[in-house]
Amino acid sequence: MSKITRLARDNVNLDILDLFDKLARDAELSLTDESCSEEFVERIRVGFEATKSHEATLYGRRAESMFGYVAASLGQCSLIKKEDAGEIYVDDMDVLVPDYRIHLKDNKMFFVEVKNVHASSATFKWSCKAEIIEKLVKYAQIFNTECKIALYWSRWNHWMLFPIDKLHLNGQGKCEISFAEAAKASEMSILGDVMLGTTPPLSIRFQADQTKPRYVDNDGKCQFTISGIDLYCGSKLIRDSAECQLAFYLILFGDWPIGEPTAHIESSNLSYIELVAAPEKTVPNQGFEIIGSLSKIISSQYRNLTAEDKQLIRLSPSAQPGSLGIFIPASYKGIDLKLWQFHVTPSL
Repeated sequence: MSKITRLARDNVNLDILDLFDKLARDAELSLTDESCSEEFVERIRVGFEATKSHEATLYGRRAESMFGYVAASLGQCSLIKKEDAGEIYVDDMDVLVPDYRIHLKDNKMFFVEVKNVHASSATFKWSCKAEIIEKLVKYAQIFNTECKIALYWSRWNHWMLFPIDKLHLNGQGKCEISFAEAAKASEMSILGDVMLGTTPPLSIRFQADQTKPRYVDNDGKCQFTISGIDLYCGSKLIRDSAECQLAFYLILFGDWPIGEPTAHIESSNLSYIELVAAPEKTVPNQGFEIIGSLSKIISSQYRNLTAEDKQLIRLSPSAQPGSLGIFIPASYKGIDLKLWQFHVTPSL
């Protein structure tokens, strides 16, 4: 896990006061007015009810929050700050504050604007008004740094991070980029992202206690006691506890689909029940298959923590930002759980 945690700031009451101050300026509310509390609460209620029914807004905000957790959990950031939080005073209104300020461990710093893309086709081109892009660039130039765009392709649970200058004008007053172009330009590796591969399949076996009843009757019913849980990579038993944890994590959140539980029976007695995760297609003679990028696996965990029955229940989890994912040393190759790590760099 990353060491990045949320900085403790006891400012909830101050946030509420700041929100009142903002609404008070617009609606001319007064702290001394006895009815101001009721009006303030009512305005929040009405605004909240209207906003939470707008799915595009909710999923966009979740993607924005998710990026912070992904960046924190990938391990190469020393500081991640919500840049567009709080008020800002400027002498030029033609600037737009990006979502995040990112500071890497190698002392590089940049801003990131996050966008959720719910496209159904890989040929789709994400676009944004050119004037918005210009305002983001202008803000970054004030700090003598750059602004990058992070696109979350939600249908494929895939992140791409690229410099804003990779966008190109489409002749209609918009800047755009295709999925393929964004993929080639993606710099997710600077955050610590890697593509992971291992030997399929990955499986979990729930072993039946052989000292207790485990008989399977003619109706296919069996009552048994679990004596242990074993994890396998290919046909090899994983013995190291850290590798077992990693394998379990990859099974839960990796790209490989998990099949239906299979009961293994010998002489009418249950030996074990097995769950198998395996790729739908394999490359002959390769020896491994890609199970997903680390950013994608972290995002799967994030989605699992913020949704129930495919319904969004919160925008961010209670877990610390750097607590998602699992730490994998750059030189790690594995003992029983063989692992391939591919650092994908952008094409020039």
